[in-house]
Amino acid sequence: MLLLAGFVYVRLNKQIDAPPVEDTNGRSSLKIVYYLNELKEGYLFVKRHTFLRIMLPFFALTNFSMAILVIAMPSIAVSYGSPIYYSLLYVAYFIGIFIGSFLVSVLKKNGITIAVSWVAMGLAIYVFSLVPEMWMKLLAALLLGIFTGIINVLQTSLIQIITPLPLLGRVTAFLNTLSNAALPLGALIGGALALRFALSEVLFSVD
Repeated sequence: MLLLAGFVYVRLNKQIDAPPVEDTNGRSSLKIVYYLNELKEGYLFVKRHTFLRIMLPFFALTNFSMAILVIAMPSIAVSYGSPIYYSLLYVAYFIGIFIGSFLVSVLKKNGITIAVSWVAMGLAIYVFSLVPEMWMKLLAALLLGIFTGIINVLQTSLIQIITPLPLLGRVTAFLNTLSNAALPLGALIGGALALRFALSEVLFSVD
């Protein structure tokens, strides 16, 4: 499938006759210094804005927590005797994200909704770590996905509303860089915790 996708892309790329675009930044846009300056401008705007400054650690915390859960899920599947449960947990989680993204249209787009969703997501993780039956864990994973979807869409929407258009790319790049940096850190810590503590204790650390 990946080879087919690559072949189709090459064929389409040959058919596109794109007009030359003047590079106003020149070669400096490819330099690390330029990229760091862009991130710095995004950081300074976030630092000056109270709402974004408060929301900043939660951006990183979302990916950090999800990385720990991803590390823990295979162990859960093994403990229940079949790798199929690993797939079912992922399916339930991503179905929840899909549902949550649609529910945003009927919810108020403000900080209160995000705060309530964060609390509900923590409760879903708490239930996920406690319940013994797999169907209960699947339900908790579904709820976790729903509130994750709500948070992701609302945070993105509020950032776009708050940030001036000329700075939107810089702010988004800074927040995405911070969130992506939290993924390997969460995976590393989650793996270390899974080696030393019981699975339920690892999940409690996420909560």
